[in-house]
Amino acid sequence: GYLLASGLRDALQADCALLPSGNIRGNCDYPADLKYFTYAHLKKEMPFRDMRYIVILMPGKEIVKLVRFSRRGIYESPVVERAMFLQLDSEIKWDEKTNTVTHIGDEIVSPERMYRTVVSWSVLGGMDKVTPLLKYAENNPESIPDVEHAKPAREILVDYFAKCAWINIVQDCKWTNLDKNGDGVVSHDEVFDVAKKIYGNEVGKLVVDNLMASADLNQDKQICQHEIFLIGLLGVVGFIRDSKGKTVLNLKKYKKSMIRFFKGSGGKDKAYIEKVFHRLETDKTIDTLKELTELVTNLGKNVMI
Repeated sequence: GYLLASGLRDALQADCALLPSGNIRGNCDYPADLKYFTYAHLKKEMPFRDMRYIVILMPGKEIVKLVRFSRRGIYESPVVERAMFLQLDSEIKWDEKTNTVTHIGDEIVSPERMYRTVVSWSVLGGMDKVTPLLKYAENNPESIPDVEHAKPAREILVDYFAKCAWINIVQDCKWTNLDKNGDGVVSHDEVFDVAKKIYGNEVGKLVVDNLMASADLNQDKQICQHEIFLIGLLGVVGFIRDSKGKTVLNLKKYKKSMIRFFKGSGGKDKAYIEKVFHRLETDKTIDTLKELTELVTNLGKNVMI
């Protein structure tokens, strides 16, 4: 559960994520040496397409109360298993003896701080009757976004992991490794070949379909350099918009990878890439594809090497 919760937290740029156990159906223990969590694993764990999640604002003291309520069944005699039992992301610490959340984001819980919290839209709507959450939503409607902001968990995770995969491809390859035939664009087969070299035979057609879908911004069934540049930047934005200012990705190293990726390809030049990264690091308001597109356009997207 913590793996899925952590993925949703990072994908939605939240402070924490709380997943009801009833939404996780795989009942599997994965080996410590598992190299990749595949789409097949994800479908087994989250078989329902329409399990939607949303980010709400919630104070630390209410999160503590919510988790305690959801887990109370394990302290009953006999133990009562409930679907409402909340799985926690990897940066939430919970004290089993007192049934208390002590840390969020690897920091001591601040009772009054408003945390960006990922929760199930169904539970928010009354499923499992998680009373503390229902009362909080009723008393604080301004902290609950409209339903159109709720998205299916599998869709959120697949899109997020595809962006992460493009970051890995930029770090590990060059444009010429992708564009094998030199026609200036990358096809499904060319992405498949590179993905297999990086991730091994675990990569299937569906994974590559998702990689293509995430980067093929104009939906012409091929990917140009500009699209890879944008999708690589969009992935970076997710890593530098941490609420605590923490950077998971080494931006200087990634900038060098981006420069190396495009070098000699007729794509973006070093000075241009450095300008874009400087703006991303200093302008904290840029966090959507539209804003990124405007940024690269304004800085002169057609500057060549």
